[in-house]
Amino acid sequence: MENITIETAEDYQKQSELNDMRQHANKIIQGIKKLNNKDANRAIWELFQNAVDLSSECIIEIKISEDTFEFSHNGEPFTPMTLDCLFKQVSSKTLEEKKEQYEENDPVGQYGTGFMTSHVFGKKLSIDGAIIKGSGYVALNNFVINRQTDNWLLLAGEIRDLKKEVVNLLNKEALIGQFPRTKFTYTFSNDYNRKCASNAVGSLGLILPYVMTLNPRLKSVKVTDSNGVETFYHREDIYKVGELQVRRIKINQDLKEVCFLESEDKKVTVILPINAQFEATDLPDALPRIFLYYPLVGSEHFGVNFLVHSRQFQPTEPRDGLHLKSENESNKKEEERNQWLIMHASEKIFDFIAAHTDKIKSPIKMASVNFIVNGEDELLNEYFKGLKAVWIDKFKELELVETGSKRISPSNTTFLHRELLEDISSFDAIYSLVSQFLTNIPKSEIIMEWAQKIREWDVQDIKEIKIKDLITELQKLGHLDGITNKEDLKTFYRYIINLEYAEVFNTCNLLPNIKGEFRCIIGDKGLNQSHNITPELIAIADVLVPEIPKRHVHPDFTFDITFPSYSRKNYVSEVNEHVLRVVAEKGSVKILPAPFFDKLLDYAKIVSYADASNVPTNMMKLMARYYGKSEEVIVIPTIADDEIDVRTVQKRLVSALLNDISASDSKWVADEVAYLQELFSVGAKYEAYEDYFKTSKVFPNQLNELAVQNTLRTDAGIPSEIKDMYGDVVSPNPSIRAELVHSDFKKYLTNPNPMEINEVTAKIETKFFITTSVKSISEHPYKKQILSIIEEFKRSDKYKEYFPLVYLKKSEILVTLADGEDTFKILTLNAAKIKKLAELGRDPNFEEIVKLGKEEFERKRQEQNNMLYKYTIGTHIESVLRNNLSKIIPDSIEADFKNVQDGQDIIVKVLGESLYHIEVKSRWATNSSVRMSKNQTLTAYKEKDRYALCTVDMTKYEGVDRETICDLDKIKHCIRFNKEIGYDVSHLVTILNQSEKMEEIHLDGDYRTLVPMRYIEDGWDLDRFIKYLIEVINKRIEDTNSQNEIAKP
Repeated sequence: MENITIETAEDYQKQSELNDMRQHANKIIQGIKKLNNKDANRAIWELFQNAVDLSSECIIEIKISEDTFEFSHNGEPFTPMTLDCLFKQVSSKTLEEKKEQYEENDPVGQYGTGFMTSHVFGKKLSIDGAIIKGSGYVALNNFVINRQTDNWLLLAGEIRDLKKEVVNLLNKEALIGQFPRTKFTYTFSNDYNRKCASNAVGSLGLILPYVMTLNPRLKSVKVTDSNGVETFYHREDIYKVGELQVRRIKINQDLKEVCFLESEDKKVTVILPINAQFEATDLPDALPRIFLYYPLVGSEHFGVNFLVHSRQFQPTEPRDGLHLKSENESNKKEEERNQWLIMHASEKIFDFIAAHTDKIKSPIKMASVNFIVNGEDELLNEYFKGLKAVWIDKFKELELVETGSKRISPSNTTFLHRELLEDISSFDAIYSLVSQFLTNIPKSEIIMEWAQKIREWDVQDIKEIKIKDLITELQKLGHLDGITNKEDLKTFYRYIINLEYAEVFNTCNLLPNIKGEFRCIIGDKGLNQSHNITPELIAIADVLVPEIPKRHVHPDFTFDITFPSYSRKNYVSEVNEHVLRVVAEKGSVKILPAPFFDKLLDYAKIVSYADASNVPTNMMKLMARYYGKSEEVIVIPTIADDEIDVRTVQKRLVSALLNDISASDSKWVADEVAYLQELFSVGAKYEAYEDYFKTSKVFPNQLNELAVQNTLRTDAGIPSEIKDMYGDVVSPNPSIRAELVHSDFKKYLTNPNPMEINEVTAKIETKFFITTSVKSISEHPYKKQILSIIEEFKRSDKYKEYFPLVYLKKSEILVTLADGEDTFKILTLNAAKIKKLAELGRDPNFEEIVKLGKEEFERKRQEQNNMLYKYTIGTHIESVLRNNLSKIIPDSIEADFKNVQDGQDIIVKVLGESLYHIEVKSRWATNSSVRMSKNQTLTAYKEKDRYALCTVDMTKYEGVDRETICDLDKIKHCIRFNKEIGYDVSHLVTILNQSEKMEEIHLDGDYRTLVPMRYIEDGWDLDRFIKYLIEVINKRIEDTNSQNEIAKP
């Protein structure tokens, strides 16, 4: 330009105008070059802003085609100056117009640098519409603005030409009427223009409903895409739900509702991520969070799930955010203003959530707090850290967390740390596991989302459960039974193994053994992996050595971990060692707890095949029989090089068995001779057990007593009666039979020593004639035995050999025997009686016959006496009643005596009516009892209100006339009456009645009721009973007379 020569005024004027346009041209060229993707996102909203500023009911139409982008509106047309500002690219708002407080109708901005961003749609645009002139307008048709050059001189020339074109237009005559719509048509120069336009139109579906909610002037928008598809957006009415305002935007035929709050001072508006039903959702990430009617593109990452709008916001020049904090003092007021507005909106949000936490569905959607605090601008980082702290402090105390049972605040919640959430496929199992220990965790469907939010919050005082915490809880639990689903535990363990946490199993009690107890791998109680240990072996060890199976890891929890190996040999070694400590040599198994012994016996009965037959196994079967246990063997097939050897334990048990048998009494031996025979036949000659049989007291003698074999001799055929005589004469204790082995066991004696007959009889005869100094046989203490031997001489010549001394003295003994007073008395009886005595004497039951005869004689005599007492008592009662009941004729009273088997003995009758029953029993010996027959018992129960048992206890009478006494006064102290006997036998009646039902199963025989003497002693004496009886009869007579009076006509 410096080289241009100015020769005329016209040249100067032309160059001066170009020089004036240079600044505008350079600004436009540089501005367009700086345009980027952010500007592309902002551009369409600059067009919206300019359009809405020009209309109170703005209607916008947008259309995109293959080559052009059209934007039109119904707002006011250009003024000459606004059109001038447009092609010069300066704002129609002057610096003087900038305010701290704006009214809602103040324009947001006109055709400044913001409008320049629209050139992302194309550097060439044409404008159709009008220029206001006076009260009319001049039409604009295809008013072209071309920014395609980078040469300022050319661009300045174009700007100058546009000014001239405006001048020419204004020289035209103004038109009167409705203003035409203003339309901007951008021509695409390249794919970038086309892409920017397409993206801008595509963003409308997301952002436009919120813009229409915030802009009361924006009435409708019509969008036609490149395929000719039209979308209509129309602002509908607003309704309220409490303080919540709901703007409805109609999109084609669908309605979208946008819920928002306004502050009381109208300075801020907050769009909430909920609908009118308080269902919360996530706002799209691409949606800007700060609005000044239109989105501040770039505020998408503001960090909360709310949109905040204020007419008072002071945006940055690129309109991608707000002035919030910087070192620039010029922006101080704007920053403070914006900070206050943000806090004002925050408090509105806090208050709303606090008031409606119980209504909000999915409240987690409200909890996002993720301001950028680590950006490049440290001052902004500082501001956002403070803002973040405010939001989190509020949110921590709001009940935003949904648990399985209720809503709680984050401060009362335990969240899952991200180290538990690394593998989504393991999540359900881990969550289920954690739920067993904690109830204050979020619901499973939101746990991941909450974990993300807690990471974004990045605060220290929020509780989180980590792997180590879950491990601690599992160790406290200690047992697999406490786990609801063991598959969850397996999944968790695989999870931590994959995270290389497997070393925790070495020292932490986490892996279950086969009993479900949690144990670690290392240590005395550490887990091992069993091999060939069958369920039968486990069941045995559970009782014998419980620690063995407790060290076996549960087969479902081995994973790929290497455990110490545990074989059958290890098992046998431990069990044998323990058993030998518990069961002493020649000890007893009877002192062992029953379950322990049962399993010990099972262990000793282990065989490798079912029909195994050998001495140790057969001995264990016999042992089982002795203790009343099953003889069934435990079959566990042999595995080469890993055998089960139980012989050591079997040997110890044989020792214990013989020791326990040695304590058995003679009754047991007598009953179990066959068992002992079998025991001896199996084991007595077995080398491993031979010493036990030799030294144990298990050999039965002829008294069925057990003895050690070296104390016994064999019987050389000694007759039984001689053995008995030996006991009576020589030594009753010990009996000679105690020295003689049971005949069935003599073959098992190692050194048999026979006892001959004459060895025994010699000792008997020595006692008869040498050690006993008695001259007369009649006085001899062994007269009976000597005479029985002499009697046996008649039948057996062998007895003469057995008892040679007796045989030698036989005649002398018989002569001496004939002398004596008793003998004389017998001989003076007649022959028939002597014969009868001889027959009785020969009867083996002689003593029993005499005893029973005497007893029967005594019973008959007492029965006669009993009849006498019944008569005496009955007549006494009758006499007393007659003397005391003067109201009726004495002859009408009688005590009827009955000698009826199984019936009552005395029946008191008045005027022929039975009024009372008395059963009389006598007792003659202190060792006898009072008994009532079955019929007497049933009668007592039937007549319970008028029945008494009378007992005459003659054991209390010491007079010599007890069998013939007739004076009642002498025995009154021996008489007791029990008038409640009928009630007191009621519990026996059902059983006694059943005995009458012959067609049913019933008790048989004469079941008598035994009445204890203590019960009888509590009864009344004779005088008291008679007084009672008089009262009964009087009452009965009075009742009868009353009834007769009533019956008279």
